Amino acid sequence: DGPNGSKHASALRFGSEAMSPKATHLDRPMLAFENEEQVVGGGKAIPVSDVLDALPLGRFHALHLARQVIAWAVFSISQEITPYLFPGLQRDFSVGGPDLAHLASSFALGCVLGSIAACVLVDEWGRRATMLTAAPVAFMLNLCMAMAPSFGVVLILRGIQAAAWAMVKTAIVAWYAEFLPTHSRGLLMAAVSLGYPLGRGLVIVTASNTHEAWRPLCVLSAAGFATLSVLIYFAPESPRFLVLRGQQAA
Repeated sequence: DGPNGSKHASALRFGSEAMSPKATHLDRPMLAFENEEQVVGGGKAIPVSDVLDALPLGRFHALHLARQVIAWAVFSISQEITPYLFPGLQRDFSVGGPDLAHLASSFALGCVLGSIAACVLVDEWGRRATMLTAAPVAFMLNLCMAMAPSFGVVLILRGIQAAAWAMVKTAIVAWYAEFLPTHSRGLLMAAVSLGYPLGRGLVIVTASNTHEAWRPLCVLSAAGFATLSVLIYFAPESPRFLVLRGQQAA
């Protein structure tokens, strides 16, 4: 707490110095807290990282981690269904090994393209906007895969869906980390890996209970991205991105 009682600060504004025309790029990611009893002046500019580090671990961080664990489970489901799709696709479309290899490769190719796109969009659109665009697209593409009338359609949709998958994953990694305090960042970053085996377990259970049918696995992946889309919708944008764009962070 500062001499002006920062606990009672209700207004969050940008420091005039940080937002002046002469301010450098490094000056811009700064926040200023102004005491509610002050009308003019008295603001003290502090780095965003200091604001985040000052927050004790609590309910926000627990919910933030839970959301990320769910996201990792969704990514795991979408990725791990690939080999479990093979038996059903072979049975329904009479495809062979080379065709299935192309299906597996289409996911990898889509991930490369989606990752490249996300590297640009996370700074242009914002982390949340990129996720909120790509996640519903991945949901719809998975549903379309479940209704695909031919293997060729499955192959094309799988590649496009992988691009959306990679866009969400690339953006959510940056978004998640930008809320974390320095003193617990390693713990909170590592803990998200708990979601991967959870997602894989759901794939195994679904495959074993649907007699190797491939369409239910696509529906499972779609349900995951539908859930993630809702979670992202109610999530805030990264404070670092907001500050860099000159917006007030609530």
